[in-house]
Amino acid sequence: MAASERALRIAAQECLDAGATVEFLTGRDLIVPIYDTEAPVPEPATRALVDAMRRADGLLLASPGYHGAVSGLVKNALDYAEELRRDDRPYLEGRAVGLIAVAHGWQTAVSHEAGDGVRQYRNRQACGGNRCGYLRGASRE
Repeated sequence: MAASERALRIAAQECLDAGATVEFLTGRDLIVPIYDTEAPVPEPATRALVDAMRRADGLLLASPGYHGAVSGLVKNALDYAEELRRDDRPYLEGRAVGLIAVAHGWQTAVSHEAGDGVRQYRNRQACGGNRCGYLRGASRE
């Protein structure tokens, strides 16, 4: 299991402990076509990704650091939030978002950039229904 997925599962456990329902889309679940604003979203994996974002009251995004940024796989998956533009809750509006970046050496620049956003959410709870995103600045080994 990749370090970014291990970090995601640690953070997700906090959400579970707070009573949230957690759905994981990791690794191969995120292998979807490059996002195209003019193309329909017909593939089952792509539809599952969009539907999961639509249902969510919060998102935990985890990525390895690639060349000082998030991975292309995660970036492309996040591009599919564009499919929510006409929803009652467009894009990620009203959703708690946690950012996790895992890197080593010079690639840790992504960790510092993402960390600024995570610190803004530290110890903040945003709940709705049975799906809850609880973001806390904690680490475990």
